[in-house]
Amino acid sequence: MRTLVSASLALSAVLTLSAAPLGAPAAGSGLGYDSVTKFQMGQGGSGAAPAPGTFGPDWATASNPPKASGGGMFGKLMGSMQNMGAMFKTGTAERHYYGTTKYRTDNLSQGTGDITDCTARTLTHLDLNAKTYHITSLDQPETTGKEGPSSSGPAPAATDDGTKIAVDVTTKMIGSMTIEGVATNGYVMNMKMTITKADGESNTSNQTITAYYSDMADPRGYCPSSHLPIAMPSAGGPGGARGGASMAQMMLAMQALTGKGDSRFKITNSGPPLPGGKLAMWQLVTMGSTGGSSGGFGVETERGNVHPLGDSDPAFSPPPDFTKV
Repeated sequence: MRTLVSASLALSAVLTLSAAPLGAPAAGSGLGYDSVTKFQMGQGGSGAAPAPGTFGPDWATASNPPKASGGGMFGKLMGSMQNMGAMFKTGTAERHYYGTTKYRTDNLSQGTGDITDCTARTLTHLDLNAKTYHITSLDQPETTGKEGPSSSGPAPAATDDGTKIAVDVTTKMIGSMTIEGVATNGYVMNMKMTITKADGESNTSNQTITAYYSDMADPRGYCPSSHLPIAMPSAGGPGGARGGASMAQMMLAMQALTGKGDSRFKITNSGPPLPGGKLAMWQLVTMGSTGGSSGGFGVETERGNVHPLGDSDPAFSPPPDFTKV
């Protein structure tokens, strides 16, 4: 029997993920772009919501974070706190490169980069500040640091507590806009999820996605392996959590439960579908209380400097002035 736990986890993922990438670059081509991710508290309040058009100055600020000062353990701690403060104030800057068999993500806010080569089965980690790099194999065995079998035993089986979940999704188009020289079409998606327990206790949460989508495929990086030959989402992006199932895929999974006669799951939707698999040049995801009146949290993603590239691009090799360690 399907458990409510699985469905709740799926919907929780929907509420916490922004629209994840679906597509991959067309055969023989790739894509590169820069991105800025900013975090905002209090979205949905009386303040004006962010809008497209500030990528240039935002990139200049986020890609040059203040340098932490001081040494020793205390200095490192203070530096870490300064970096966190800067991240929430100015955002994080990343540079993305997607080929057909290689991909790379640089986190300029942290001074690191990672190049993945699916053919060579290697991961090259770059220290952008120290100008060093080291290479590891994608196929090296993972170690947990623990010897012998686990003594924790199997996890307890999930149980069905009779909770009901209702999801209402509405979408609308908000017009076209040219962002960083790229033509886009704007959409707004509002999703309200209400969870009602068997005793009548109910909780409602809201998520809104405002995005301007281009006609370019939104790439993701993954390397199939012998033990996991399916497409895996990229580890790049905001907080290292860019991947996961797409919004559309999550909704289809929940609709499948509804279609098989489980009356505890109710999904309603109206309006045009979001352009699946297309690169969003600007996106704002807000989460908060019903109606978005207060206490919301927002994640804004801006993209620019979009350009085509191939696997032979110099970005997929360590710079010549870097030292291997």
